[in-house]
Amino acid sequence: MLRSHADPEVQLQAALESARISAGNEDWDSVVAVLEGVDAAPLGPGWDASLVEVRAAAQVGQGEPDAAAEAWAALARRWPESEEALLPAWLGLADLALARGDLQEARQWADRAVLLARDPGYLDRARALVARLDGG
Repeated sequence: MLRSHADPEVQLQAALESARISAGNEDWDSVVAVLEGVDAAPLGPGWDASLVEVRAAAQVGQGEPDAAAEAWAALARRWPESEEALLPAWLGLADLALARGDLQEARQWADRAVLLARDPGYLDRARALVARLDGG
């Protein structure tokens, strides 16, 4: 019902919530189906990052971490001046590198995020990742 709402932000929020419910059940095919054709870029970097986060999780869940990495990298390319997009992208890439066991790459992305972050939530997340990579 809300996915057909006149307000595009309401539509996107409804799609994201539906996809997150499916992701919570690890129903990755449903996540992909719900988000098929959804484009958040016209709504701005924050919405775009939220969409990429859910899509990337589904791609990882489907065993496609390279597709998830490309989704994060594309987000950063679309919004090269936006902390709202760059920080989630860099932290997403760091998480993927860590999952692959590439600690050096994970550290590079996490360090970038620490240097850029002004938002306390992102800064805490980036610092926690750096501490984890440092064995702390």
